[in-house]
Amino acid sequence: MNWQLGLGRENGLVFWGLFLIEGSFGAFFPIWPLYMEELGAPIAVVGMLLALGGVFRLCVLLPTARLAQLIGSRRLLLISRVISSVAIGGAAFAPGWEWLIPVLVGSALGSMAFPILLAHISANARDGESVRAFSIIVTIGPSIAMLVAPLISSGLIAIFDLRASLLFAATLSLLSALVLSGISERGALEEQAGETSATREGSYASALRNVPVRNLLLLKLFTVFALGIGSQLVPNYLREVGGYPDSQISLLSAFSALGTIGFGALVVRNQRFGATPLLGVALAVFVVSGAYVLYLFPSIVALVVVAYLLRGGFFASISLFSAVLGEFTAAKDREYVFTLSEVAIVIGMSIAPLIAGLLYDVEPSLPLIVSACAGAPVIMLLLRMSRYRRQELAGAVAAPADEAVAIDRIDLEPAFVPEQQASEEHTP
Repeated sequence: MNWQLGLGRENGLVFWGLFLIEGSFGAFFPIWPLYMEELGAPIAVVGMLLALGGVFRLCVLLPTARLAQLIGSRRLLLISRVISSVAIGGAAFAPGWEWLIPVLVGSALGSMAFPILLAHISANARDGESVRAFSIIVTIGPSIAMLVAPLISSGLIAIFDLRASLLFAATLSLLSALVLSGISERGALEEQAGETSATREGSYASALRNVPVRNLLLLKLFTVFALGIGSQLVPNYLREVGGYPDSQISLLSAFSALGTIGFGALVVRNQRFGATPLLGVALAVFVVSGAYVLYLFPSIVALVVVAYLLRGGFFASISLFSAVLGEFTAAKDREYVFTLSEVAIVIGMSIAPLIAGLLYDVEPSLPLIVSACAGAPVIMLLLRMSRYRRQELAGAVAAPADEAVAIDRIDLEPAFVPEQQASEEHTP
């Protein structure tokens, strides 16, 4: 198999670009809260800084789709990644935690790349292979990078200090911009057959009029928030409660990537999960909740390793949501929908550290306990949707030709049928 991995040239380039982007993320993010503490930030301030980064991401994500239309998706993608690279590298020279605020702004600008790339994957995925494409590009590839990068980063930290991991991350980020410079402008905004200039331009309003999109985004937000409470301060918990050194914490984070790779491979190879992505999300939430329970025994290293493996389901669940969204989103709305998808992640991950920081001050294990419990209603909702699908979707009428996709390609509940066919009683 060549470098394209059976994905085609465009998505092959996206695969390697995201591989480097997530490698950059994996090189520094496991020790990011520790670095904030090293610069003098109290634990409550660490939570606030993590949340502030989410706020900045939210502010820059909202105009992403419009800017992509104005200056071109490819140009915006490259500009955002270069700025992010400079910001991450600059963090290594920060004299105090206050100096991380402009770094957070620059890093947030880099997040503009994600909705653009997700829309590009959806636009260039081969017929019937959307789940496979998203699983390989968004789950498996980046997870391999996040497995390798922390290993290298932990070695650099052991030899030098925490700042070395930031310089390594900045280098990987710049390489991602170099790779992604090869993609074409053709993608989510490409004119489709039957479209006119009057109907080709999308908008947030157009995207949100789609009932499936609204419901999926709300569910994704709830899922990210519920699981995010437990994930945010795991490094601090292991350092302070478990007594783990910084280099070992960075090394252990690689096992999370292993778990994500395993979960992604299961989705790719198992046709049931490929056909019903929401069941895969339910399984992911279940294993992540179990991971948080295992973290409550930090003195047992084997359990911590297993916890990191299971925690990998968190990242895998996000790509499954993206695959479902891409299946039925109209071409003109792709970048808007995937921008909203990223916004849902940002909101969830912005509120989660604030709650986690407050809970941690009361009792370090409390964020893990609360997050594990919060996963239960998410699982119940996903299973309920799947049950409704089995009961009623078989008799559903095929969507009209001008819909984004046919009903039988969407793993959704009656609440998730196209707006023309949805009744009030179907909407959760």
